[in-house]
Amino acid sequence: MLNHRLCLVTATDIEFRIAAGLLRNPVASFDGDLHLSRSADVVLLKTEIGAPGFPEKFDRHLSANPYDAVLIAGLGGALDPGLRRAQAVVCTRFIRAADGASISSDRELSERVAAALGAQRGVGLTTDRVIVDAREKQRLYGRFGATVVDMESYGVLAVCARNRLPAAVLRVISDEAGEDLPDFNRVLLPDGGIDKGKLFGTLLGRPRAAWRFLQSLAPAADGLKKALSSALPDLTKLHMVE
Repeated sequence: MLNHRLCLVTATDIEFRIAAGLLRNPVASFDGDLHLSRSADVVLLKTEIGAPGFPEKFDRHLSANPYDAVLIAGLGGALDPGLRRAQAVVCTRFIRAADGASISSDRELSERVAAALGAQRGVGLTTDRVIVDAREKQRLYGRFGATVVDMESYGVLAVCARNRLPAAVLRVISDEAGEDLPDFNRVLLPDGGIDKGKLFGTLLGRPRAAWRFLQSLAPAADGLKKALSSALPDLTKLHMVE
């Protein structure tokens, strides 16, 4: 069992809110410009989409804040056609699409999370943009053999490896491999935020994909909440809020 503290890393506002809602008596604060929420046994961090500048900030944070382990958790896109929305996947390895470099998560921690959830194991792929076309998902699946795609995990795992800190990755499927998405790359800001002024027009650009994505948000978010509710008690002695 862990005996000190877990660092839980999320990317987006919705992931951060879901995780913070599961902590007992969380206190929101900042470490420099790192957005975090603290409880007795968990510190929750937010990378923003794509984690711009986060690895450097995380390195500095770790130098002053000891942890037993890191759990990177959030939504991810399916590359494996067999995965379904809201399904949880524990990634044992991540590939960086830019150069094919690979990094493994901690085996013992990953198995603990997967066992707690009864989750499928898989390989993750980190890209530098949102993969919005089903055809590109198919191409990436064929090239890398990865099952899930995100924009943050490889960089966070690399920081954990440098700091000899066990880390695992939990992704819950938000969009299936055969589904197109609105071109969310059009609304991403350099700091990882979203340009809300462009969001409506981006959704209108692919109305069918936008409708399907919006319909999928609630079940995917619920899947993430259930997965974290199952994983966290086994990783900490934290009592979850009902």
